[in-house]
Amino acid sequence: AAAFGAPLGGVLFAMEEGSSFWSPRTMLRSFLCAACAAFTVSWLLVGIEDDTHWGWLGAAAPLSFGHFGRATYRLWEMAIFASMGILGGLGGALFNAVNTRLTRWRMRHIGSTGRARFLEVLSVTAVVASISFALPVVFQGESVPTESLSVEALLFRSPGTESIKTLFHKEHPFDRTQLLLFGCVYYTLACWTYGLGVPSGLFVPSLLSGAAFGRLLGHHLHRLPEVVAHGSSPGVYALIGAVAALSGMARITISLAVILIEATGDTTWSLPIFLTVFMAKFTGDLFNQGLYDIHIGLRHIPVLHPFAERQMLRKCAEDVMTEPVAVLEPIMTVRQLMRVLESNNHQGYPVVSGDKHFGGLVKRSTVHHVLLCGRDSGVYVHQNELWSGHVGPFVPYKEILRRRAPFPSLQEIRACLRWEDYDKLIDLRPYMSTGSFTVPENAALTRVYMLFRTMGLRHLPVVSRGGRLAGIITRKDLILSEDYDAREVVSDLERLTALELGMSAATEALESEFYSPPHLA
Repeated sequence: AAAFGAPLGGVLFAMEEGSSFWSPRTMLRSFLCAACAAFTVSWLLVGIEDDTHWGWLGAAAPLSFGHFGRATYRLWEMAIFASMGILGGLGGALFNAVNTRLTRWRMRHIGSTGRARFLEVLSVTAVVASISFALPVVFQGESVPTESLSVEALLFRSPGTESIKTLFHKEHPFDRTQLLLFGCVYYTLACWTYGLGVPSGLFVPSLLSGAAFGRLLGHHLHRLPEVVAHGSSPGVYALIGAVAALSGMARITISLAVILIEATGDTTWSLPIFLTVFMAKFTGDLFNQGLYDIHIGLRHIPVLHPFAERQMLRKCAEDVMTEPVAVLEPIMTVRQLMRVLESNNHQGYPVVSGDKHFGGLVKRSTVHHVLLCGRDSGVYVHQNELWSGHVGPFVPYKEILRRRAPFPSLQEIRACLRWEDYDKLIDLRPYMSTGSFTVPENAALTRVYMLFRTMGLRHLPVVSRGGRLAGIITRKDLILSEDYDAREVVSDLERLTALELGMSAATEALESEFYSPPHLA
């Protein structure tokens, strides 16, 4: 929204690529933030870059691509635009395949931090800077001042947005060989730099390389008399080429179309943009996923895709559920509750009775709030103060809402607890959700997947026919069942599990120190 002056496109991009569950409240908040960002940027840039004075609002944006003069195109050009979308999908599939191999190599040999990561950034920066300065000299045949460079050479020296505007709107017969070289170089550099230890984005490099190839195609088509007389300008083909390249790499559709329409301020080319985006995504999806989805999978981020993978058709809930499960009891001592919270970082816990009968779910944040406010609210009680069948004292809901975000840490909770509180009881029944979603052990995994997607679930208990808790499914369990290099993830989890088992003995030896009064510890 701030970069392109496109609040609608920004909201759609977040919906399309950045979320696996989208509620009306989230959409409203996202649009409000996007509108505020676009307003702020427009207000500031008008007084800095435009000829107007402060207080006048316009279409100024950091990455505005300008308006196209010609407002019509021929029906037969739609076939050309569709072909450009297919080529963009093929080029995007190749880009993603090469970048995936490069990213895997980086993860194995360079890592995410450290000296090697820093040296790689310096090396790539030096190569990119050298190319940007050396190739214009090769084009000119000698070293000349920047203002004396040719239009083709200036593409390397100018910022990416300025180069895109040049390819979109410059009425200049570009040298085809130099334009082809520029597109190939930027395509290669974009593939090399994406995934570095710096915020090197995908939008501008892909738009720029696609615009170069599109402009090249436009110049070739303008050799035909029919195209010269009635066809669109080469700049329009540069726009379609940019759309095809970015959609072929990222596989974004609606948001990309809206962003470019808002960035150009022209709805005339909406149909060619829609057609190109669809063809590029359809072609690219035949070979691999979008670059954003690939990197989400490589980093094991628990973001669910719109549809379940094919291998889930043969699985059921018990095939992916986690067992044994860290559980809480309806009534337990503060010492026991703290011990469970310290043993893991789960964000939700099933509440079960003595025979493992499932009673409901309680969130970790709620338990933290109850422990922090328990002394003031009289929640901590002795055994003789709890009557059978009656709910014990509880923290008022308003008090929990008042301290909702961020929820207190365990260190804060320990600081407010006294030594006599650890042996008192706490009743968790008022805080657990008894109507939470559950599935049987033989439930189809595709059904489980759609529950997570449509209801925005974080935890899904698996319950047997007798109502006993059999396991629990989280988003991470669903990610492990997909094709995203699952074997590597499982091996990592096995190593972590072995490490945790090795540390368990030491943890048990120190438990008395953690949960005893400070003066005794």
